[in-house]
Amino acid sequence: MRPTNGAERPGVLAFDWNGTLVDDAGRAHRATNRVLREHGLAPLTEPEFRTAFTLPMRRFFIGLGVAERRSDAAEKRWNEEMAAETAPLSTGASEILRAAAALGVRVVVVSAAASHSVLRDARRLGVDHLLADVVGSAGDKASALSRLASGAPGPVIYVGDSEYDMAAALASGAYPVGFGRGYRPAAALAEAGAEVVVWNLAALTVFLTWTRPPGR
Repeated sequence: MRPTNGAERPGVLAFDWNGTLVDDAGRAHRATNRVLREHGLAPLTEPEFRTAFTLPMRRFFIGLGVAERRSDAAEKRWNEEMAAETAPLSTGASEILRAAAALGVRVVVVSAAASHSVLRDARRLGVDHLLADVVGSAGDKASALSRLASGAPGPVIYVGDSEYDMAAALASGAYPVGFGRGYRPAAALAEAGAEVVVWNLAALTVFLTWTRPPGR
């Protein structure tokens, strides 16, 4: 895709939250290790965390050795640990959110995290007023994105930091953009189908006017 000036604006600019709009891979790594210790499991190094991370969270913890019957409790504890810290916005997040607002492009967060957790972070960071909606606890992100697309006046862009995010975007017909500073490596996002991987979210301002290529 090649964005062009004066072209159609996206109907929705959608983002994952953790690891995408907020720079919290460190927070997530620490929360994961606290949960693992509570389950008698060895902690991970940060590279090990990035390699192992996957969604949904139950599958992530089961893959790390948490008993399946205790995986829901592990996810709940992880969310509690995440809530105990405030993470900063990711590089360029403030710029892209304000640029979208200035142009009237609707910004929606589609996240596996609970809506109240996302909004708590957003209020702490002073950007809650820049979010048109938060779709939280999105176990099926593809369906959530499809619903957004059905009511949008233009195409949907979805920005995320995991293969799961890229797969959801592709399945829903949204344009998949990877964020390379999140939980998963940039190469993994590209392999999962990201049309482009950015390291600074402000780079997405060029997507606020765009043309879909033939066939998309």
